Amino acid sequence: MGRRALWTVVYGIAFLLLMSVAAWALLSFAMPGDEYVDIGLLSAFPPSAQPYELQDPVHVFVVNDGGDLLVLDPLNRVSGGHVVRWWPGEGYFIDPGQGTYFDLRGRPVALNRGVPGKQGLPRYPVTIRDGRVLVAAERLVIPTSLP
Repeated sequence: MGRRALWTVVYGIAFLLLMSVAAWALLSFAMPGDEYVDIGLLSAFPPSAQPYELQDPVHVFVVNDGGDLLVLDPLNRVSGGHVVRWWPGEGYFIDPGQGTYFDLRGRPVALNRGVPGKQGLPRYPVTIRDGRVLVAAERLVIPTSLP
């Protein structure tokens, strides 16, 4: 085999390898898989009249009111990105920027003047697998109207 033929084969293999990597990258970004964050055992979140606030691995409020298990995002995007806080004495989440109150399930209750907010708190889809709570952290659901 001549030198020219050898280089043709080397370049051909390099080209095929490059195209394979490019195809893999394109397919990976075109069809991303759901990324779930494991926030702990389901037994760590028994029904309660108070939310569980987690800071790690993600900052969320976990609500188990005895019916559904909800994972709420504390960032209220409607009010300009203020972080809501749970006020145990009030029994509500309160947005310090707008004065909006939200109930335990993240539904708006009233502004500081008694006017209800425009939408609820954003939430994440939740999956329970093998007794563990998995949150689809890449699929935040932002309500577009009152829940």
